[in-house]
Amino acid sequence: MSLRVKGALLVSTVLLVVLGIGGCVLYRNMHNLTYYLLKNKAATIVQQVFTIREWVSGHGGVYVRKGEERFVLQVPAFVTKELTKYSSGVRYRLFSFHPINPENAPDPLEKKALESFAEGDEEFFTLVEREGKRFAVYVTPLRVTSACVRCHPGARVGSVLGGLGVTFSVEREMRTMLRYGLSLGLGGVAVLFVIFFMVAFLLDREVVGKIREVEGAFARVFQGDLEVRLALEGAAEFSSLSRGFNRMVERLCEQEREQERMTERLKLEKEKFQRLFEGAMEGIFFLDKDGKIRDVNPEGLRLLGCEDKGELQGRDFFGDLCPSVELFLKLSSGGEVRESEVVLRRVSGGEVVVDMFWFSVGDLHCIWGYWGTIRDVSEEKSLERQLIKAQRMEALGVLAGGIAHDFNNILSGVLGFVELCLDEVPRDSQVYERLNMCLEALKRGSGLASQLLDFARAREDQMRLLDLNLLVKELSKILKETLPKMIEVDVQLDPQLKFVMADPAQIHQALLNLCINARDAMTQGGTLLLKTENITLEEEDTRLDLPPGNYVVLTVSDTGCGMDEETVKRIFEPFFTTKKERGTGLGLTITNSIVKSHGGAIEVKSQVEKGTTFRVYLPASEVKEERAGKDVYTFFSRKGVGKVLVVDDEPMVRDSVAAMVARLGYEPIKASSGEEALEIYREEGKEIVAVLLDLYMPGMGGIRALEKLMKMEPRPKVIISSGYKDKDLEEAVREMGALAYLSKPYGQKDLSEILWKVVGD
Repeated sequence: MSLRVKGALLVSTVLLVVLGIGGCVLYRNMHNLTYYLLKNKAATIVQQVFTIREWVSGHGGVYVRKGEERFVLQVPAFVTKELTKYSSGVRYRLFSFHPINPENAPDPLEKKALESFAEGDEEFFTLVEREGKRFAVYVTPLRVTSACVRCHPGARVGSVLGGLGVTFSVEREMRTMLRYGLSLGLGGVAVLFVIFFMVAFLLDREVVGKIREVEGAFARVFQGDLEVRLALEGAAEFSSLSRGFNRMVERLCEQEREQERMTERLKLEKEKFQRLFEGAMEGIFFLDKDGKIRDVNPEGLRLLGCEDKGELQGRDFFGDLCPSVELFLKLSSGGEVRESEVVLRRVSGGEVVVDMFWFSVGDLHCIWGYWGTIRDVSEEKSLERQLIKAQRMEALGVLAGGIAHDFNNILSGVLGFVELCLDEVPRDSQVYERLNMCLEALKRGSGLASQLLDFARAREDQMRLLDLNLLVKELSKILKETLPKMIEVDVQLDPQLKFVMADPAQIHQALLNLCINARDAMTQGGTLLLKTENITLEEEDTRLDLPPGNYVVLTVSDTGCGMDEETVKRIFEPFFTTKKERGTGLGLTITNSIVKSHGGAIEVKSQVEKGTTFRVYLPASEVKEERAGKDVYTFFSRKGVGKVLVVDDEPMVRDSVAAMVARLGYEPIKASSGEEALEIYREEGKEIVAVLLDLYMPGMGGIRALEKLMKMEPRPKVIISSGYKDKDLEEAVREMGALAYLSKPYGQKDLSEILWKVVGD
């Protein structure tokens, strides 16, 4: 039902109620008016009767013809009765408590009127229904007059003698009143219909139309049109409605602009979160309330060995991947959970050690999910183990440096005496041959000490032109003596092999490491191949990431157990080893580092159960005039004169060096400490042509003694001697004033050249 109809009906209903109430009031008033008019009419009739009665009574009666010639004198009562015959619709009646004529006895209604007169009423009027018709009955008291005494002797003038009643029909008056009421009702209904349509018209024009306009505006706003505005005219309420609507639309515009800004910010935050989620270095997981995986970032997929999220979605994390019901129960109770070094099962197989942090989303009454970050600490734990190994290696390096230093001191003393003995025996004697063997052993010991110093990082690179064929020959001799007899050493050398610029000790160490690995791979025996060859890399050959050019290739091949592809990929990683009980995981790492420091590369090929081949590429030198070979001992002596102060805390070294100095023509003076050396130089400094000063001694060490010697006159010519081969240390003592640095062990040739150079200067 429309508002227009509702409004019209409401107004009409109100008017109908008003008309109904008005009709009731009018009906009552009409009824009262009719009652009043009928009563007045009856009173008028009675008054006329009383007038006639007074006239008749005043004239002593009325003669009435009775027959044609006879007249009879009649009293007022007779005249009153006769009036009924001549009145249309009006009945006149006299009655009394003590009627003379029985016909004038009162009926019940007339008795009631007489009773009211007895109580003091002056009239009695009522409407009665007789035989289906309505009649008005009016009774007035009939009082005794002087004329009445004649017929009613004994009656007192003024007393109520009886009553005079008038009865007439009121049907005509009631029909008139009904017609009048009906006319008023129909008129009211007509007016009601007119008002209904007028109200509907006015509502449609003044209210419904504007409401439709407001409805249309709301519909446009609902469709997203926020440019619509209202300008309703008319009543103040509509103007207020327009202003309210327009304020609402403005507010919606502001909210929409704010929502757009918030949407843009949320979009940026979502993109930022997605970038963080996708690019996080830790695995990020979201689980539902049952612990099932719903989302995971790429790092989480990698951590669990998966290619696609579908492999993980829906899987029970704490049931399938992290079998820890206690952890899930702890997490589901709310709060946060941190766990370290938890072992997870990878989907692709194997396990991974992680640190986990989880927190629930929701509250204790409604937890709907869990967020967690998982960090792979396997590498960290591996690095921790590697650090421990590195610290051990560092300690071993320090120990190796100390051993090498002491070893060089021992070798220095022995080497000096052996060379002195070689100078004193015939070269064709058996003793000379044995001493030469001792000299070779001393040189090998010196090489071992040199490797210990390399391990201890106490030695700088000594690059020189090197013939790898000679290096391989020397190494093959050692291998044949030290390897198990079931391993055969096969050497294939290229006679036209080019030279390389390299540190012999480092290349020796790298080659030895490869041979040791080959030995460990051939536990059941086999063949170890050592091969040298020349090769030229072209520009299109980029498999080793080496520039094109000429290279010398050193091949170390075995027929052992071999390696799979995964192991081959990791063999050069620090501390990676397949020899769990005795491997350090550093051999091949050091070898690769040495080769790369020489501008080369290592190529590895391996097959399980067939063997492994390492091909070491080193840049070839273009030098052709000079061949690199093994140093051969030959006696060399340049005679000198003057005193040489030999300072060393080791008696054997001190005596050996002093003997070699004497052999070279100098006069040796021996000192066992820095303090003793300073005292001797103060006394005989003018005659001392050189000072051989050991660097590391108890008490005043060589550095302190050198500082003090440099302050003395004449300024001494100091040669520093040490079991350490350290370029930085050599440069430091030269800056302090030393003229030369002589590494132990050294023989007569080295000592002769150094002394000749220093003293000669």
